[in-house]
Amino acid sequence: MRKSASRKRTQPAVEPVADLISPAQSSAGTPLEIPFRDNIDSGFIADHSELAYDSISQADVTFAANPNFSQQDRILYHPPLEASILPKEPLRQALIDSYLDNLFQYYAVVDHEDIFGPCPSTLLLQTVCLAGGLMRQSDGLNGYKISQTAYGKAKTLITLNSERDPLTLLKAICILSVWSPDPPTFISLDGPWHWTGIATRLAFQMGLHKEVTYHNKSDAKCRRRIWWHLFVSDKLQGACWGRPEAIGNGDFDVRELNLDDFEKRDTTAQLIVTTLQLHIILSDITKASAQHSTAEGISNIIAKLQTWLQNLPEDLRLFDHSGRRRPYCRPVREMFIIYFAGIILLQSKSKIKERSQRAYIPSVVASLCIVRLYEEIYCRQEIDRLLHIHGFFIMVASIPIIYCHPHKNGSQKEDLALLCAVLKQMRTKYGGAGMVLRKITWLQADAEKDSRRIQPPAQAEDMNALEFSQIDMRKLFDFPATIYPHMELLGHLSDSVQQPSWDLRDQNILPWSFEDTSFFTDMYAMDIDAFNLNYGGPGSFNEGSLVPYVVNGN
Repeated sequence: MRKSASRKRTQPAVEPVADLISPAQSSAGTPLEIPFRDNIDSGFIADHSELAYDSISQADVTFAANPNFSQQDRILYHPPLEASILPKEPLRQALIDSYLDNLFQYYAVVDHEDIFGPCPSTLLLQTVCLAGGLMRQSDGLNGYKISQTAYGKAKTLITLNSERDPLTLLKAICILSVWSPDPPTFISLDGPWHWTGIATRLAFQMGLHKEVTYHNKSDAKCRRRIWWHLFVSDKLQGACWGRPEAIGNGDFDVRELNLDDFEKRDTTAQLIVTTLQLHIILSDITKASAQHSTAEGISNIIAKLQTWLQNLPEDLRLFDHSGRRRPYCRPVREMFIIYFAGIILLQSKSKIKERSQRAYIPSVVASLCIVRLYEEIYCRQEIDRLLHIHGFFIMVASIPIIYCHPHKNGSQKEDLALLCAVLKQMRTKYGGAGMVLRKITWLQADAEKDSRRIQPPAQAEDMNALEFSQIDMRKLFDFPATIYPHMELLGHLSDSVQQPSWDLRDQNILPWSFEDTSFFTDMYAMDIDAFNLNYGGPGSFNEGSLVPYVVNGN
């Protein structure tokens, strides 16, 4: 347990539920808009990011924040006494339980004593209530008002420097990064990029990047969990938006997490440790992209992914040893979404020499597996439990589905409809989900309208490019065929594997030409940047054109 802060805490005040839900009079639904001008500033997203959009100088749009929160709602300052008021006990406990049940595995930055001790930090409890509110089943905008109000109060307490314990302050700021109402194109101090950056610099200031600072600390376990949480957040944000990372791989010497770093050595602790190992590999993929890794480097990453898959604890697998699907567990499904997204990113971030059908089969199969995992979550009505980073994972999965789906005129539309249904549910509280929904819709319409807009690769051979046909990626799909009906596509990665009953040259199966290699398409070198992705802008986006996802009993 951590030592108490030097000052004595007082019992936090509580407020009625009605006051928490209705913090201010506002014109709900009025978006905070910034009129277009030539020198408008917009959040930077690198060209190589899957979320890339057209240059600002060419974007004739209105840059808008999430329209679910009015301009008056964004005046988040509360008087000091009001900022210290917490929800009444029944609601507060429900929000705490929601955080512990649904979010702790991603924000394991607190100990039991921090919340249930005799004098818990008011700031920390405000942030826990914020996070717990976001994980509750959606009941309209009023449900998010709970989190919005808690966020405003927490921000006020930080501004007033009310929390004197640096570690408690760090924990609260880490949890604040769950708040992400606006898209990344909207420059704001209210979002994960801002709060993760502040938390990282505070952690550096406290020396959490050096193992020696953990010695003889009674709260060393929690400190280590905080550091690795910041590492994962930093790497994910760098991969998502293409912005510079704050934590370099040579900037710290903190050992990796193990089960001893948790108050309970349970399945949740094992899940956190195992997912961290996967995120470290994901950071290797991002680094390999920046350094234009060789085939040997890519093979080493594939070997790491394979080792990770083989060493999974039994409770964290999708299937048991007999090939039967294990009972549903959302955090495990989310972990495998990250795994399959890593496979796609491994190809999308690498130069690929071969333009044949075999080069992209791993990405296609991985994207279809991601769709099935999201479908499981969707059918159990747990989309509200997903974090904002899932908008990025959905964007990663959608590109192979749009351009290389094995059934262009059939299940492709159903798969995209499922991903869009997830995004439409997420966008109420996460502005970035709306931006991704716009891009998927435009890419889908563009692919259907005129495939020639997809730019073919340069004819000159790049000696640094990779021949993925020489790298066996089948080992990354050590799953029963039941995880997706077309796992047999992987058989085409090896000439020695017997051909399936259907012919890949059928344009209804895979949209590649086998007769003339000059027409091979690199789906990751296509010209897809010239799209306006700014949330709330006018233009050709027509949500009515989306195919609705329908759950049926067939």
